[in-house]
Amino acid sequence: MLKIILYILISACVCDSIRIKTKLGDIKGTERKSRDGKTYYAFTGIPYAKPPVGKLRLKNPVPPDVQWNNEFDATNPSPKCIQHLIFFAGIIMGKEDCLYLSVYTPDLKPKEKLAVLVHMHGGAFRMGDGGPKSNADYLMDGNVILVNVHYRLGALGFLSAEDEHIPGNFGLKDQAMALQWVKDNIESFGGDNERITVFGISAGGASTHYLMISPLTKGLLNGVISQSGAINQFWSYHKPGTARPLARRIAEEFGCQDKDGAELLDCLQTVDASELVKTDKVFEYWYMEPLAVFRPVQEPQAEGAFMPFDPLKQESTLPWIIGVTSGEGILKLAPLLAKGDSYTQEFIDHMDEYLFRLLSLDESCPRAKATVKLIKERYFPEPVNINSTLEGLKLVR
Repeated sequence: MLKIILYILISACVCDSIRIKTKLGDIKGTERKSRDGKTYYAFTGIPYAKPPVGKLRLKNPVPPDVQWNNEFDATNPSPKCIQHLIFFAGIIMGKEDCLYLSVYTPDLKPKEKLAVLVHMHGGAFRMGDGGPKSNADYLMDGNVILVNVHYRLGALGFLSAEDEHIPGNFGLKDQAMALQWVKDNIESFGGDNERITVFGISAGGASTHYLMISPLTKGLLNGVISQSGAINQFWSYHKPGTARPLARRIAEEFGCQDKDGAELLDCLQTVDASELVKTDKVFEYWYMEPLAVFRPVQEPQAEGAFMPFDPLKQESTLPWIIGVTSGEGILKLAPLLAKGDSYTQEFIDHMDEYLFRLLSLDESCPRAKATVKLIKERYFPEPVNINSTLEGLKLVR
């Protein structure tokens, strides 16, 4: 009986192979079934840039080799980018070699080319992936192609010294290069490269907002969907002058404090990747805060710059859908409830200080003080207690 059960389970996991020709060469994928039983085709673990390791760490992404010499096996999942899982006792998982994407299509030879949705996952620019929870089983019941993208995270993706040597925004540049790959190759999968929409939630939503204004994505996008994330969130942008001190602090962690510019880059390129992504804990002042430690920045003018301007002053004519939910802070609320009352009481005891830091406000600024006062009145009214504070935190993110 056990053998029969094992046979059934193994058989259920086996997917038929599918092969197609692309500009890059032949590629092998798998047939899968959607939620409603429709056949679709998955091509996973496709490289869109060279591995960002060694001398390519903390550098702009480099396009991969133009052609595959042999049939490319796109049946393996894309590796997660190395990350520090703060919700799970500080576990480190993933790989530094992670610049891969996956393509899911319901029809390889449609009568009309299919619209394309490109997904940028969320996770505070420091965690997340486009893995099983972001699979295509639901979307494939519609006539649309889905592309999931992995991009560099944490210090590896967003550390910035605010200079030409470590300008930052590497994760966003990865996303832009992935979009260029989609533009160049999606027709081989039945897609319309004139109907590409990028979407994401939280940091993925902020990423899509950045992508719609970057010079690196000009001509690549036809629509943008930003869910629970935008450029002007307090957690989604480093104001000029605020990222470099973080880079200097990281330099101290690894004995690079006497180095600057190219020498600092060389020093950080020798550090173990798992140690580098753990440095977000250095800046924690309250439970998991700041949630987004390393963030997008304004870069110096240079070739390959993703954002050489103030993003808050940019406009775009691209069609844009943006939205929020009624409980934006619930991501933080759940682990707080699991930890008991001590962390919430700590927030109550240091509420003014933490709100200034949480919202990236200058305590010496009168308008900032007025802002914190209004937030306290709206979300944390008297009498303040554990339950009322948790309710307020559920709404603030």
